[in-house]
Amino acid sequence: MRLFIAVALNPELIRGLSAMRYQLGALRGTRLRWTASDHLHLTLKFLGEVEPSLLSPLCDALGQAALGASEATLVIERTGVFPAHGPVRIIWAGPAEPDPRLFACVEGVEAACAEVGLAREKRPFHPHVTVARVSFDHSRGALRTAAQQLALTKARQSVREFVLMESVLAPEGARYTLLARFPFGTDETQRSSAPS
Repeated sequence: MRLFIAVALNPELIRGLSAMRYQLGALRGTRLRWTASDHLHLTLKFLGEVEPSLLSPLCDALGQAALGASEATLVIERTGVFPAHGPVRIIWAGPAEPDPRLFACVEGVEAACAEVGLAREKRPFHPHVTVARVSFDHSRGALRTAAQQLALTKARQSVREFVLMESVLAPEGARYTLLARFPFGTDETQRSSAPS
């Protein structure tokens, strides 16, 4: 199972991020693959391939992490690109100054995953929402400049839970399935009907 842990976005944030495509859609010399509106999310941890037998203990550990998590605020107010140099591969949106409680939540998620034998992320957490992936960029720097200067309406939401998602790769793109919700302040995991 190919899994990731994320914060689902509210409709206001999704509308604002979906509107970005109209600002960049006509840029010459580029081909962008926009993230579908129902796929927009803030990844807390990408797990990759996980044995199905680990799903139940993972949910138990994540439930404990949610029990100790505090409500955070997610503010989407700036855009950027990855990597910092060279051809642009990802266009993202995110906070200018992330809520420290979001980092504490990520640390709880990392500890929970380590508890069941999944590797910790070595890179520092950089909260962002992937808005588009770049298939090719022959714009001679115009895409990087335009993506970093997008007019983005500031939007915010309260983060009161995280979710465990399965990603199934297909020729038409990844399909996401919600496996479980983990509301903060409780270890009462809300499992979906997906097989365990």
